[in-house]
Amino acid sequence: MSMLANTCPIGVTGHPALSMPTGLTDDLPVGLMLVGGQFEDATVLRVAHELASRFDWEEDEF
Repeated sequence: MSMLANTCPIGVTGHPALSMPTGLTDDLPVGLMLVGGQFEDATVLRVAHELASRFDWEEDEF
């Protein structure tokens, strides 16, 4: 419930969002959250796909 304050505004306004894993820092997972404009679902998915294809998150260390 403590994380609800971080995600609730996005859900209420209808903005498309996704969280993708990006690697590890000190053996802890790190993620990237992408949020787009209303009805821009395809843009968010395109950006996530592009990032995933350009970086090898399992090999990169932060």
